[in-house]
Amino acid sequence: MKHELIPLTDEERWCRALDGMATPLAHSHAYCKALSLSVEYELFLYRCDGDGGKAVCPLGVRRLSATAPPELFSPYGSGGFVTTWPSNKGHSFFAEWTDFCRREGFATAYIVQNPAIELPTDMVHEFEEQPQVVYLLDLTPPLKDMFSSLNKTHRYEIRKVDRDHTVTIAHSTPVLHEAFLELYPQTMQRVGASDCYDFSRETLKAFLEIPEMVPVGVIVGGKVEAVSLFILPEGNGRGDCNVMEYFLSASTSAGRKYSRNIIWNALEMQKKRGAGLLNLGGGVAPGDGLDRFKQRFNAVPCNLKALKQVVLSTEYKQLCLSAGVDSNSQDGYFPPYWKNRKSSTR
Repeated sequence: MKHELIPLTDEERWCRALDGMATPLAHSHAYCKALSLSVEYELFLYRCDGDGGKAVCPLGVRRLSATAPPELFSPYGSGGFVTTWPSNKGHSFFAEWTDFCRREGFATAYIVQNPAIELPTDMVHEFEEQPQVVYLLDLTPPLKDMFSSLNKTHRYEIRKVDRDHTVTIAHSTPVLHEAFLELYPQTMQRVGASDCYDFSRETLKAFLEIPEMVPVGVIVGGKVEAVSLFILPEGNGRGDCNVMEYFLSASTSAGRKYSRNIIWNALEMQKKRGAGLLNLGGGVAPGDGLDRFKQRFNAVPCNLKALKQVVLSTEYKQLCLSAGVDSNSQDGYFPPYWKNRKSSTR
């Protein structure tokens, strides 16, 4: 098998590697370039060719210090591996992958798999189930059946707003773009969001310039009260990936109540265009208010799965020792010395 890491600076090779594959937007050069405007780590596209197929995966490369060995991890977004192999190729791939990581000097690898992307059976066995839950909503049933299956509070609130003639739901207008740029940092500060959501204005603007990244918002009395960004599953040569994603949201304090209508309006629009699945994401913590809000759409809970791999055991133990953490820690955070470090995601 042939392995390579394609740098963000080589846009042509990056796009060529994805040609014909059904990949999520998080794999695209445009998405990763936008993300790079907010982070300190380097971004690459991993590609493996051989045995009649290939695999691709967006990767970040970080170091605990200037002299520490590099480590691989999943950048923000619904990434992970996408392959074209049948189910019996996964086992041989991971042996090759581990050898590649060892040759390149990567101490660890932490890859979070997109829950909407199926992997060959042998590859799935290498991933550990995580406590984090995301919600996947099937968009194939008739719309009236989907609405009937919503939690009764969701149904009531959606109908209530629909009857309010002062409320307008808009898509992809310049006023939504400007409002999102202003409201997003205010919202993140108000809710005390994690560092991983701390995107620069340049990144947000670049996201809005991606054709598949569509803002849907609520305007009340001429004022934008809420805007959400959805990733739409169409266009630009990304194969037949038909998964829609509820990506980022921003609102005024009063505008939070319109989230149900924004999601329902966006899924209704994309259902008509053939989207088969909506990834709603999850809560900040299992069972919190945001988690329950998404569950009430009658979405199916799905535990995230991650590859947690120690490639260079001696170097890994030394990194743990230097940070004062147990190299045998089973508390779920991997690698344990990155916990509570802002640079782990920036």
